[in-house]
Amino acid sequence: MLQAGVEARIWENIYLRLDVKYVAFMDAHATIEHIQVQTTLPLLSSANVGTALADVTVNPVIATAGIGPDF
Repeated sequence: MLQAGVEARIWENIYLRLDVKYVAFMDAHATIEHIQVQTTLPLLSSANVGTALADVTVNPVIATAGIGPDF
């Protein structure tokens, strides 16, 4: 994770805060096996449709801003 921020006084004890975060290398892997689907067919109440695989890589950038007093 990388993070950078800045804080500036804009009036007496009121501050403006800005922050940016970058989260790298977030990988998710999932496997769903034996997936079955219900049908409306009279002789086949459900059908096995197999297995699903998912691989996802996410690299979010999160930016926040705020104005408030400093205690």
